[in-house]
Amino acid sequence: KGDIAVLKGMGKPPPGVKMVTMVVCMFMDKTPEMKMNPDTQKKEKDYWGPSLKMMQDTSFLQSLVGYDWENRISMELIDKIKPIITQDEFSIESLTKVSSVACNLAKWVNAMDKCYNVNLVVKPMKKKLAEAQEKHADVMKVLSVKQAELKKIVDKVNELKADLKFTQDKKAKLEADVVDCQNKLVRAENLINGLGGEKTRWKAESESLAIVFQNLTGDVLISSGMIAYLGAFTSVYRQELTDKWVADCEEREIPNSGHFSLERVLGNPVTIRNWGLFGLPNDQFSIENAIINDKARRWPLFIDPQGQANRWLKN
Repeated sequence: KGDIAVLKGMGKPPPGVKMVTMVVCMFMDKTPEMKMNPDTQKKEKDYWGPSLKMMQDTSFLQSLVGYDWENRISMELIDKIKPIITQDEFSIESLTKVSSVACNLAKWVNAMDKCYNVNLVVKPMKKKLAEAQEKHADVMKVLSVKQAELKKIVDKVNELKADLKFTQDKKAKLEADVVDCQNKLVRAENLINGLGGEKTRWKAESESLAIVFQNLTGDVLISSGMIAYLGAFTSVYRQELTDKWVADCEEREIPNSGHFSLERVLGNPVTIRNWGLFGLPNDQFSIENAIINDKARRWPLFIDPQGQANRWLKN
């Protein structure tokens, strides 16, 4: 501020100082005064008066620091100041000898000139950068959309892969089941072939059982009568009575086997064999007595002079 006061106190400033202040006024859009030039006898623009008023403003330094050079400096202004700032009186070396304030203001002017010239190169680059950034933003939007679509496709592919794996696993299991069934079929065929002889026996047994089932009514009727009434009689008398009952069933058309045998109708071969092991005699009469004893609802009375029934029951 003191240096500016010194500059303002100059009555007749050197040409270099006037050049500097004039250029600063032109940067600040100050209007010059029209004064008569005694040499040319013509009115010319004079910036010294307006520059003094400008420097008296308390915000002058701040206006220099915060100068909006990007928007306020034009090519027209640069063309106007270029002939001035290129003169020898405007050089830093010359102004250093005259005034430090003028020298600093000249540096500021040179800096503004350089900023403008640099901006001429940088501004198109900034424009291109802005355009590139805008394009980049558009591309990123498209990329974001495509990435979302890609994610859907990837998710669908993963889902299809999972379905494929499930299907392949199921196919493998079915193939394994087919192989297992084929092996079982082969074993079954081998078993059937091996049991070829049994087939004939089973068929005969089936036919025999069908006949037994058909004659079951009469055979059971005669067996029930024998258990209820014939236990006390001899073997011969039992046979006579059962023959009469068979004939009576034939007359009444009650199905029966024709040749009745209590052992065949109610006896169990395994049980009868075990009875023999426990001491029961192997004759038909003894076997019939044992069956009557096994099937009767009441306790029988044994006539056993030889003790055979007693030994059998104890065993």
